[in-house]
Amino acid sequence: MVFWMASFVTGNYLVGMPNVKFHKFDFKLHLLIMVLMLGLTILLFLVSPILNKAMEGIH
Repeated sequence: MVFWMASFVTGNYLVGMPNVKFHKFDFKLHLLIMVLMLGLTILLFLVSPILNKAMEGIH
């Protein structure tokens, strides 16, 4: 149970640290995260046919 709770603490710490660092420079962290996720989504849609073709015959 201790490791379970420690994983939550570690995750929250890692998520909070960039917000503290970027807040000092008046940087829009939420905009950065949105643009990164949108870019990754587009990349995955473009790579998806290649991955499907490579996995032909695998059930």
